[in-house]
Parts: sequence; C-alpha cells; structure tokens
Amino acid sequence: MTLDEIKELIKTDETRFVEMKKTTGELKDGMHSLCAMLNSDGGYVIFGIAPGSKKIIGQMVTDNTRKEIGREIRKLEPYVTYPRNKSIAQVLYLTAYLERWGTGVERIVQICKEYGVPEPEWTATTHDVTVTFWRKSKETESLNGENFGENKLTERQQLIYNTLKTNGENTAKSLARILGMSQRTVEREISILRNQGYIDKEGTKSGVWKVLK
Repeated sequence: MTLDEIKELIKTDETRFVEMKKTTGELKDGMHSLCAMLNSDGGYVIFGIAPGSKKIIGQMVTDNTRKEIGREIRKLEPYVTYPRNKSIAQVLYLTAYLERWGTGVERIVQICKEYGVPEPEWTATTHDVTVTFWRKSKETESLNGENFGENKLTERQQLIYNTLKTNGENTAKSLARILGMSQRTVEREISILRNQGYIDKEGTKSGVWKVLK
C-alpha cells in the first residue's frame, strides 16, 4: 500500500472497514478489530495514525515489531472470538452460560446457514460490537412451505420445524439453546407439531426427528 492510498483511506472518520491506531501498543485491540473485519467484509487496521487528527505519525518498525505482529496475525482464524473481559467470561463459563470459548461466532454462522439466511454482519469498535441478523422474506418462507394452510404454524413452531428439517438429531435441549427458548416451551411446541402430523420421531427416545410434511 502506498502513502497516497493510506491518505485516501484516512480522509474520513473510522468506519467498519477502516480503523486507525497510534502505535502497535494497541496491537491486541487492533487484532480484535481485524478479526471482526475478517468475519464480515474485510477492511484495514492502520498503525501509525493519530485517530483524532488523522495525522500520519508513523512508527519505528524493528524485527521484533514484525515478529510480534506476525504472531498475533497467525492466531487469527475464521470466526475466532476473544473475551474482552476475561473476568466476566470466566464467571459465565463456570456457571455454564458459556460452553466453550471461541465457538460462539462459529455456531451463530452455522445456524444462519442451516436456517437459509445470509451470515450475520459484524461491526466492532473500541467500545462495542454490533451484530446484524437477516431474516427470510415472506415470499421465501411461503416457497419453502413454512405456512401450512388451515393449521398455520406459529412463529415458534415454524422455527422448530425448520431447524428439525435441517437436522433431525436436535433434542429439545439443543433446540432451546439454539432458538433461545425454554426447554419446556420447545417440548410443548414439539408435541403440537407431532400431534398435527408435521413431525415424528424415528427410533427410541434418543432417535431422530423426521419431517412428514
């Protein structure tokens, strides 16, 4: 990248595509932003720029600086997440609100794919992270057969039906976690779907759900 290209990039304020850092003393924060960009549409994290004045101040780069940047970049993989507050993350992990560190984003993306919607859009700043989820259009839902004539399903029932259609191995417990419902609610809705002939279970208690309609 040339100096003129850098000047062009920093003409405007920081965006979800461009973030400026004064020095590599902010390397870890820069890697968080870079990870968010990798999980969306890409972007630039530029060091040696004063964010407020957008003045190019540069930085002395030694072999150690290059090695440090290289080490941090090698840690990045698609959908890697980092706890911003390790103390809070530890409490959530010990109380079972977090299953495993670094798997949340990957699971969110996978669920979106299973439901047939685009991957979410991630925007990270120094202070917060915004996640934008896309929903299916009513036309798509109708074409996919999610509205069933007289016995029209509720939104909750449609979500459960669609998820079981994608993966019949899901249990009430896993559905509750995926869809953000209580297990009792999921069990009640599954019972309704089963009684109305939309789904049935093959095998024993630990069998697989089969979509009938």
